[in-house]
Amino acid sequence: MQSINKLHYFYIVNKNIHHLLIQEGDSMLNLNSEKTMDKILVIMFWTLIVFTITMILLYIFTGGTPDTLIISFFTAFTGECGFMGWIKTVKENNKKRAQQLEDEKRQRDLMKEMNNNN
Repeated sequence: MQSINKLHYFYIVNKNIHHLLIQEGDSMLNLNSEKTMDKILVIMFWTLIVFTITMILLYIFTGGTPDTLIISFFTAFTGECGFMGWIKTVKENNKKRAQQLEDEKRQRDLMKEMNNNN
């Protein structure tokens, strides 16, 4: 019984933190903004620069590099960029489709109006 109460308390705390994080995130990053992806790309660019410089310095000072870390970093980085590209493609396709449906509706309305006038 006590573990259920702890679980319920854990859920309430996490739910409140989640709402707090969403409120903080909306004010800090404005997740509904069209420019969010641009901000993420800038952050990723600088992360890539810093990582590359760090690995070069590590090689200069130690004579070796952590190959597994480098491979994992670039795999995750490539996956994230691919995922962002997929999101952008889907958004653009949805916008085009919405515009196409709107144009078709406008055309139907004009045709109905023309038929009613004749």
